[in-house]
Amino acid sequence: MTPVWGWIVAYILGFLLFQLLIYWYLGEDGTSIERTTPDSTEQERGPRPSIETRDTDEGDVGETVRCRHCGAANEFHPSYRFCRVCAREYR
Repeated sequence: MTPVWGWIVAYILGFLLFQLLIYWYLGEDGTSIERTTPDSTEQERGPRPSIETRDTDEGDVGETVRCRHCGAANEFHPSYRFCRVCAREYR
């Protein structure tokens, strides 16, 4: 029975050491999972890519409708009402 208890104690001590190493690693220098994403106020918003510079392999097929908000060309379909780029209603 003694060797079994020795292994159990070794596993428990190893697990505790592993947990302490993780705690030490995440708690050091302010690096934690919560701080990896910058706040919305810290994000710099760059210019949106223009519609003309977008690569499109397919040509103008069928009728298109221009969005009055962003100017994107959307394929005309009677059941669609929203722009595929800015998701605003284009009708």
